[in-house]
Amino acid sequence: MSGDDWFIEDKTGEELPAVVVFSESIKYLKQPLMEEVKKQQTVIGVDDIKWIFIVPSIWSDPAKGFMRRAAVEVYA
Repeated sequence: MSGDDWFIEDKTGEELPAVVVFSESIKYLKQPLMEEVKKQQTVIGVDDIKWIFIVPSIWSDPAKGFMRRAAVEVYA
């Protein structure tokens, strides 16, 4: 199970691939940080930041891989 067949249903019944939901959520968190960096007039770029996502150790390997894939898709 790679996560390709994982879907999240919204309250209207529409389904989206879970990887899309999670990667968009990560983008939503990343965006205000990068805006604040720009406001501070620093020369920090997105590649200068080491992004660390922590997942529970009890998660299965496919679940951990899914989160890794969602994080990578933010930069794809």
